[in-house]
Amino acid sequence: KTKARVTVRELLHRAGEALNEYCPCFLMTPSSVADFLPPYHSFDLLIIDEASQMLVEEAAGSLLRSKQIVIVGDQQQMPPTRYMVSTLDVPEDEDKDESILERASLALPYKRRLLYHYRSEDENLIAFSNHEFYDDELLTIPNLREDPTLGVDLVRAGGLYESGKDGSSRNPNPVEAEKVVEMILEHMEAFPKRSLGVAVLNLRQATRIEELFEEKAAGNSIVTHFLNHWQDSPEYFFIKNLENVQGDERDVILIATVFGKNSEGKVYQRFGPISQPMGENRINVLITRAKKRLRLCTSLEPTDLTLEKEGPQVLSRYLAYADSGELPGGAARDSASVASGPEKWFSERLRADGYEVETQVGISGWKVDVGVKSPDKPDEFLCGIELDGPSYHLAPGARDRDVGRPLILKAKGWRMIRVWSIDFFHDPEAEYARVLRLVEKARQKPKPEKQNQEEPTP
Repeated sequence: KTKARVTVRELLHRAGEALNEYCPCFLMTPSSVADFLPPYHSFDLLIIDEASQMLVEEAAGSLLRSKQIVIVGDQQQMPPTRYMVSTLDVPEDEDKDESILERASLALPYKRRLLYHYRSEDENLIAFSNHEFYDDELLTIPNLREDPTLGVDLVRAGGLYESGKDGSSRNPNPVEAEKVVEMILEHMEAFPKRSLGVAVLNLRQATRIEELFEEKAAGNSIVTHFLNHWQDSPEYFFIKNLENVQGDERDVILIATVFGKNSEGKVYQRFGPISQPMGENRINVLITRAKKRLRLCTSLEPTDLTLEKEGPQVLSRYLAYADSGELPGGAARDSASVASGPEKWFSERLRADGYEVETQVGISGWKVDVGVKSPDKPDEFLCGIELDGPSYHLAPGARDRDVGRPLILKAKGWRMIRVWSIDFFHDPEAEYARVLRLVEKARQKPKPEKQNQEEPTP
């Protein structure tokens, strides 16, 4: 005889308040709130994450149960998606897909943009989105070294795109599909401890790449080892189409654009979801999934996209950026960064003592005032010098500039030397002697090697 048991719904209806005392924080989806909690169950604080993807009606039940709310999201990313929902009863003048983030941004008085970006281990990964979508306001950690295995690179596949009748081709760009699978196999052999995800702009092409990968991977012990290594991790290997990558992040993201010229040399201006409203948001999601490296495999040139819609135009600008490394419109990354007098003074003195020096190191508004290059490793900074000049005072508060930033830079491998203006103006020679002594010490003492620093395991 099967023993009767209490369901989750019954338990919460009987002892919800007692459970809240034992476990003050409930992590739930909107549908779970409706399914399991009694109407009278309330919370002191509600936090809605990924709010750009949550419809207003989905959030309503949770909002009504809460005394305070914090709504977190990004209006530059994917909007809500409705599946199998009739829209016949929705008036034409009403937004059928309004997110709770959009409604809250109009209704709530207090708004705050989170400025610090930590995911990208190379500033170039986020520089385009920062410029294109976030008004160059995001603060990213200055790169300690130039590493060819980090950042953004473009690979030209040179394929032809044939969509078939009514877009029915199961293999729309065979050359590019072969190239993508080749790049996947190369990655699995060269970087077994870097997670990998593949994002494709076309569902049929994604399916074909997956089929081709399975064919090529059969019996390959390197591939088997890579897949087994990552399969039980949150960063398992995937091949997905554009619509399904929000929320994912991997060490390396490989993007296949699929589209290109046909056998007659024409590029039809039909680019699937990115041609639709908010297509540019889909591009933003796509190009911000990588932590270490983004590889863009394409059969397109930036000038091939002539459709006057924002999504294709953003893709065109990103193709140009991935190819040249220059931000769109010739935007100067350091146009507002002018070295101060003390920065120039320290730089000139260090150069006179044989060191290669760079001022205002970094792409975003977060700069290292003076970076001293390593004589033994010219592509890497030996240490950084921070002065309490303009960039120091631009930090939001004392905690950011005196605690947060130094700790973050140290965690990323930077050795920082702090120079206070009062000490510099009181005795510049003595202060320079101290700085030079610390630079020499940094040169003599190698940085400790962190286990798996280059190749993190899950």
